[in-house]
Amino acid sequence: MSTEKMTLVEQHILDAATSDPHHRNEPVLKRTGTPVWVVVGYCLRACEGSVAEAAQDYQLTEDEVQAALAYYRLHPELDICREEGRESGAEALSGRMHLGAAHGATSGA
Repeated sequence: MSTEKMTLVEQHILDAATSDPHHRNEPVLKRTGTPVWVVVGYCLRACEGSVAEAAQDYQLTEDEVQAALAYYRLHPELDICREEGRESGAEALSGRMHLGAAHGATSGA
């Protein structure tokens, strides 16, 4: 993996366990708290790999989406097809379940 992609991962991805019940113990984007698996799954499946479209739909920068994709290349065991909560996988990937800047707030559904 290129140094540029590694820098994006270090800059935008938080992958550290926490005891804070308001934060997930999974890799997330630092700025928004959006889980990496959601961004990657949405980009690859719903947006057919369009970084720009995924960034726009999730109100992320293209660098943040690129960082999530780079993280996934480093950790292919990351499950990007799982469901979140009681919503179906398709609904989770539709953007209804992504976390906003308010730490755990979901988008309006």
